Formats: sequence, C-alpha cells, structure tokens
Amino acid sequence: MTNCFEECNGNYLIYIIAVRDFVVKYKHKADNRGGKGRNMRAIQTFIAAVLVVVLAINLAAVGLVLTVRTTLMRLDFYDSVFQKSRFYGQIRQWLFSRVSTELPNGREAIPYLEEVLTENWLRQELLFFGRQLFMFLKAETEQLPIVPVYKMFEELDANMNDIPPAQREKLIDYWFGGVPERVRLQDIGWVEPFWLARELIGVFQRTVWLIFGGLILVVGLFALTLRNWKNTLVGLGAALAAAGGIIIEISLFLNWAIMNSESVRIWITGMGKQMFPQDAIESLLKYLLDGFLGKCYLIAFLFFVVGVLFIQFWSSGTRFKVIKGGFDNKK
Repeated sequence: MTNCFEECNGNYLIYIIAVRDFVVKYKHKADNRGGKGRNMRAIQTFIAAVLVVVLAINLAAVGLVLTVRTTLMRLDFYDSVFQKSRFYGQIRQWLFSRVSTELPNGREAIPYLEEVLTENWLRQELLFFGRQLFMFLKAETEQLPIVPVYKMFEELDANMNDIPPAQREKLIDYWFGGVPERVRLQDIGWVEPFWLARELIGVFQRTVWLIFGGLILVVGLFALTLRNWKNTLVGLGAALAAAGGIIIEISLFLNWAIMNSESVRIWITGMGKQMFPQDAIESLLKYLLDGFLGKCYLIAFLFFVVGVLFIQFWSSGTRFKVIKGGFDNKK
C-alpha cells in the first residue's frame, strides 16, 4: 500500500514537472514572438473551444440518428417489442371482440377463429403487412398496403374439417357477410398520418446527410485550427464524451416528456375505448420507450468510453513526450 502511494506521488510529481516545463517553454516562445504571438494563440484556443462544443452537438446528433435508424426505422424492433409486451396476443383478443360484437353472426365463428388465428400466424401476417407499410413510408412505393382479409377466410376454409367443403364458403359468408376480402386503409381511418410520417422520414433521410457532412467539415476545421493530430484526437475525445452526456440528457427529457404528456394519456384512453385494454397500451408504450432509450444509453456510453480513452491515451502520450524532453534538456 505504501509503495503504491509513493508511486502515485511520484507520478504526480513528474506530471507537475512536465507541465511546468511545458508552460515555461511555451511562455518563452510566446515572449519571443511578442504580443502578436500571444494574441494568435488566444484566438486559436477560443476557436478550438467553440469547435469542440459544435463537434459535441454534432456527435450527439449522430448518436440520435444511429438510435433512430436501429430502432424506430427497423421492423424487427417493433416485432421484438410486440413479443416482449405480448401485444400479438392482445391484438388477437381484440379481433375476437370485434367479430363478436360488430358482426351479427360473428360469435358463431369464434371457436374456429381461435384455432386459425394463432399468435404465430397473426405475427407472420402483421410482419408482411409491416414490410409493405415500411416500403410506403420510405417512398419505395406510392400505394398504401391493403389488409388481406381473404387470407383469414382461406385459413378458415382449410381448417374447418368438421364441415363439408361445399358448405364452408356459405358459412364463412354467413359469419362475415359484408366484410370485404381486401380492406384499404382509406376505408377504415385517416391516411394523413401515414403521409405525414412518409414526409418526416424523407426529411430525416436528407438531414442525416447534412449531419454527417457537417461532422466531416467540423472535424476538418478543428484539425486545421490545432495543426496537431494528437491535440485533435484529444479534442475529439472531449467532444465524444460531452456528446454522450448530451444524449443522456435528451433521453431523460424524452422519457419525462412522454410519460407526463397529456396527449399521450388522451391517446391511451382513446385506444381503450376501442376495446384495447388500457394496461396493454401502456405496457406497449413502455416497452417501445425502453427499447429506444436503451439504445440511446448504449450509444451514449460507447461515446463516453471512447472519448475518455482518446483523452487518456493521447494525453498520456503527450505528457510522456514532454517529460522526456524536459529531462533530456536538464541533462
């Protein structure tokens, strides 16, 4: 323990000597250059400090972009959330409720629907529908997806083994009379939110290029200002660590804002009136938010760790060089 303490004190002593030698040398050079040299150094330091702040904000934006692209813009993210929150089962029960209450003869079809509309079958169909919807939102197609109700009818027909084939179609028509085989989203609700989401995704995609272009520009200006690749890496490390902190602050604010939003509460209540259990909607929202914020925290942590490593490694290398030079000069 004593040896460790003495070693630490020795390291601090060497560091103090190195800093003293560096300051003396820099002051001597600045004095030789005169007032103009000192003013230029001050301006250079100020510009570098401003660029570190700008770089930290830009890197935080990059982190948020990575979070969005790996969560909200990926179908497998929603699939994972639906499975964790058991929302496929909730959708299944919701469909049974709608058939029983809104179709005059729908209650008689429930025993057969329970065998056909399994959670796995429903998941596969929703994933297929989700792929079509993502193609529209990413402007890969101009048509909104159609809900293929006919697939449920075909599945029912294939599994009604206790009923003669000739009577199956008539019985399905009797249960689901008036329900079209293909349902357009325009026929069951507003489509403006989908078009708005499509426009927002387009803006997001263009903004991504601006953010990465701005990042390259700021890093280039930073390197030109310092004119020292080691100091540039130390500054980049500081910006990365600061960006991690910014991302965490934004994540905490988003969590607070969403969980305390009156609009979100109204939406949850409205979904409850559509025969969706309110606790199921709250659970789904919680898993969605946890998944998104969890990715935010992970990226923020990686930024912070990489930033600290940059600072520690390159600062240590600079100190060693200064120390070595200082002792060499003394010799």
